[in-house]
Amino acid sequence: MNILKNFNFRTTAGFTICLIITITIGYHQQQSISLIKEVSQLRAEARSNAYRIVSLENLLTDVETSQRGFLLVGDPSYLQPYREAVEQIPLAYEEIELKLSKQKNQLDRLKKVEVLINKKLDEMDKTVSLKMAGKTAEALRLVKHGDGQAYMSDLRFLLKTMDDEQKLLVLQRGEWMENIVQQSKIILYAGSIIETLLISLLMYLIARSYFARTKVIKEMAQSNKSLERQRDHAKQVIELQNELGSRESLKEVDVMDMIVKITSRLTGADGAVLELIDGDEFVYKHVYGTAEPYKDIRVKIDGTFSGKCLREMQTISCPDISQLDKDLHITLANKVSVASMVVVPLHHHGRILGVLKNYSSSLNHFEQDAVEALKIITGCLAGALAQAQDFTEKLKLIEDLEKTQADLIVSTDKAQRATLAKSRFLATMSHEIRTPLNGIMGMTGLLMEGNLGDEQRDYGNAIKASADALLTLVNDVLDFSKIESGHMTFENLDFDIVSTLHDIHKSFSFTARQKNIDLTLDIEPVFPAIVKGDPGRVRQVFLNLISNAIKFTHEGSVKIKASVKSKDEYGYLFKFEIIDTGIGISEEVIDTLFQEFIQADLSTTRKYGGTGLGLAICKRLVEKMNGELGVVSANGQGSNFWFTMHLMAGQNEVYATEHDSPDEEMPKRDKPWRILIAEDNQINQIIILKMLEHFGIRADIAGNGREVVEAAHSRCYDMILMDCHMPEMDGYEATSVIRTSKAIGNNNIPIIAMTANAMKEDKEKTMKSGMDDFVSKPIDKKRVRAVLIKWMKKILAQEMQRSA
Repeated sequence: MNILKNFNFRTTAGFTICLIITITIGYHQQQSISLIKEVSQLRAEARSNAYRIVSLENLLTDVETSQRGFLLVGDPSYLQPYREAVEQIPLAYEEIELKLSKQKNQLDRLKKVEVLINKKLDEMDKTVSLKMAGKTAEALRLVKHGDGQAYMSDLRFLLKTMDDEQKLLVLQRGEWMENIVQQSKIILYAGSIIETLLISLLMYLIARSYFARTKVIKEMAQSNKSLERQRDHAKQVIELQNELGSRESLKEVDVMDMIVKITSRLTGADGAVLELIDGDEFVYKHVYGTAEPYKDIRVKIDGTFSGKCLREMQTISCPDISQLDKDLHITLANKVSVASMVVVPLHHHGRILGVLKNYSSSLNHFEQDAVEALKIITGCLAGALAQAQDFTEKLKLIEDLEKTQADLIVSTDKAQRATLAKSRFLATMSHEIRTPLNGIMGMTGLLMEGNLGDEQRDYGNAIKASADALLTLVNDVLDFSKIESGHMTFENLDFDIVSTLHDIHKSFSFTARQKNIDLTLDIEPVFPAIVKGDPGRVRQVFLNLISNAIKFTHEGSVKIKASVKSKDEYGYLFKFEIIDTGIGISEEVIDTLFQEFIQADLSTTRKYGGTGLGLAICKRLVEKMNGELGVVSANGQGSNFWFTMHLMAGQNEVYATEHDSPDEEMPKRDKPWRILIAEDNQINQIIILKMLEHFGIRADIAGNGREVVEAAHSRCYDMILMDCHMPEMDGYEATSVIRTSKAIGNNNIPIIAMTANAMKEDKEKTMKSGMDDFVSKPIDKKRVRAVLIKWMKKILAQEMQRSA
């Protein structure tokens, strides 16, 4: 009765405490919500005040804009927005004054604003009156030399300060709200944890009361020795189940040791053995008590008492071991004085684990109720053992996975660092190589345009060929690196595949004529024109394959053949062939032809040069575009390099590429073109200056970004050719200053990037910085000419539109 009374008291007290905590949490949450609403309203007021301040500044700007428009144009219609803004300014000022009545600092600033507004409005009224009286010069002189600009500057500063303070209030009140929310969360979480602990404690008390009640009832119900013995065994079973359920370790070895100990205690046996199945044998893996000599012994399953237990899959008791045949069990039993035993099969969900054997040195030791109790506990024992074995296997698997994962993370990290380092190295080397290469190719171009003798012109052609080969190498290495690192990107644009093929054929016609090679283009009659894909990558594959065909063909012909293999709802499967009558390729090296840095043989490398990257890059590009690349060839019989490509059907709009027509003249106008060149390298300065002089264009030089900004501030230029990497201030920063500076008259001046960084991400970076176009180094004269013509046409169109 005392137990029940104490239990009821504790339960009631616990539930009361939980109820109090719940009410307290609810009250605090309600207070927090009210406070959040109040702070939110204050923050909204601050945000609204900031908007009103900006609106007042906009009204002042409107007044000034309308005033200047009237003074410059003389159109009375400009006075209508002027007067409307003047009428609205006092109302806007009074509204701000009312809303900021509790902010002393803001009111002080607002009084200064009022004084400045009155002064500014007085001055603007004077200029308007002078203009209306026909005294335009006097009005403009007052605008230029009066204090109006100073008033407006002070007004903007004061209003900006007031706006910043309101925004600071918004931020502070937002942080205040966040703190309130965080405090509410902490209180809610803490209260929930306390409630959970209290409820767990109550459940524990209920469970403990239940077991206590069970014990009392059983003690009162037992009336004889048999019932007392059954009660004792039942109690032991419950305790053993609790012991199994409350074990801290799930390791297989710990569970097995626990099983032999608790069953030995349950049955009062002298020893216990856990025999696990290993093939056709039992392994005495875990022993307890006097069974220590049995540890790690192996016996055959067939012919043993334990084997019989497994065959029948039921508990077998042997009250007198002398009744058994003389076998290994009797020999072992004599060592530890075994007189009786009981063997229980261990199985869980159809999984046979082994047997559990308890023995005693006394005859008939295992009474029926003890055996029944052992049967009851066996299911729990088998389940615990199976769970432990699964846990051990999973633990080992997890450890192996964690180790593999850790090794993989380390390897991945190393690979990523290596890839990043390689990309940085290639980008840096590309820039460093392209800069002097620009000097070599540019100076060679200028040299070849001069009056040279035949021998000097041969030397110049040799230099140009070497520079072109080096540029091709740099481009191939960059492309291969991007493919290897997975950074190669593809566009998906509509373009005219037929025009592209004709352009490619035309671009190689001169080279073919120089070698007396017949270069032909064969496009089948039914051939789609507009397709969707990456025209640049398609052109890159063709240029590489056709260039190789012409290079390795000394006489005969090179044929470009285009056909459609099939058509489906997704587009066309094209097949393109480059067929030449050149030196051919031996059969044994064709399999390695498309591997990087591999050529037909060393003699080919010595005679024709090259890195062996071109075909490898072409193969990767074609495969990225869902196609295949192959070759049919033999020594001395020419080659047929073919590739397929799946391209979707295009729409009406066609991708347009810039083509420079040598017959198109540079656009002309009344005043000469002025171009500013931003370049810190003296050789590159000479090259671009000479190039522009050849086009008949005057240009100035700036050696760094700071000089570019100063030049743009002091003179009016039509265009800027901007190097990206310069000392003191680079091209990106100089572009940003030009685009945002109010001191520079033409913030929208066309800026063309002129850099040795030729990767796609470099071009994207220049466009994001505010530049308008991109020319990579080494500078190509035709490309520069095309870009200049393009932007000159746009400038002329804008000038005509403004004059109209």
